[in-house]
Amino acid sequence: MFRNALRRFICEMKHGGYWVASWNLIMPSHLASAFFRQNLNAHVETYHGGSKVWEGFINEMNFTQFGVTRRAATESIRNAVRCLYTDTSDNQRKTTAWYTNTPSIQKYGRIEETVFLDNVETAAADAYAQSVIANTAWPFPELVNITSENTDLTTLSVNATGYVFTANYRYVSRAPEVVTVSNMVNNIVTIDCEFLTMGSLGSNAVQVNVPSHEIRAWDFLTQLAEIGDATDTFNIEVVGERYVNYDVMDPTPTLSWRQNFIVGAAQSPASINKWLIKPGVLRDYNWPSQPLPDRMFLNDGRDSLVMEVEASENNPLPSFKTEIHDESEFLAAFYNIDLENTGTV
Repeated sequence: MFRNALRRFICEMKHGGYWVASWNLIMPSHLASAFFRQNLNAHVETYHGGSKVWEGFINEMNFTQFGVTRRAATESIRNAVRCLYTDTSDNQRKTTAWYTNTPSIQKYGRIEETVFLDNVETAAADAYAQSVIANTAWPFPELVNITSENTDLTTLSVNATGYVFTANYRYVSRAPEVVTVSNMVNNIVTIDCEFLTMGSLGSNAVQVNVPSHEIRAWDFLTQLAEIGDATDTFNIEVVGERYVNYDVMDPTPTLSWRQNFIVGAAQSPASINKWLIKPGVLRDYNWPSQPLPDRMFLNDGRDSLVMEVEASENNPLPSFKTEIHDESEFLAAFYNIDLENTGTV
């Protein structure tokens, strides 16, 4: 419906799958207001040339009208809350039952939070958990700022995240049990990742157990991926249709840097579709080949693992980042959208 109203569209993919996207919507103020109020958590798919290039859900919107900016975000939602506390009666660590908000869970999925208190009675811990969920079960369009400048300007900026982010909605719920990494990955995705489905599952026979401390599902899945085995390096990502793939990483370059052009393994610069380029191994043909340490994942000293690919309407080629880049730069840009050229509606 609003395809022609998009401006300044940016999307990013990471090792981990579809990551984030942002755009500004230009439309009549009454439609912008309705979109803001109705579409938080809405599913988003973007296409280029008939091919899907990104999918996720709207996790944050900033709506400005008459000089007032309000923000709605899913990141503040907690609709299943319990309290871990030290009981003053016996000095023992205890946990309350989960307090839940069923309508919120039905709309947004189950988003868990454990809160903490020391030296309280059970009644106080229960009351605290109930107080937290009462204030966090539903998102609220919070006031961000008010300005007397450009009060006739109506703007709506939209941020979206890939479904990989929903994998941290819940804590790992499995009881301690020693199983293979592959079985653990499958169990966590199946039990604790409400919006995801297990896709490709590589074989890793290394034995692992659930951590003794509380840990969120995606955090543990990425730890499992980093374990690898005696010979292979593994990767985990959320791909199209919300499938989770856990597989051995392929060191074969899928991207190459030749003079001033990024190209695919067998592409010319003219054939690049920036929206379809995915993270992978990049070979820099401008850099001299050099030996690598034994058992290193990469095969050639000219190779690097590209962890992020960011494509933008305003740039002819995407940008590429390895794991050592400073992510704070991107996050600052993502959460402080520049509205200078959005125009008047």
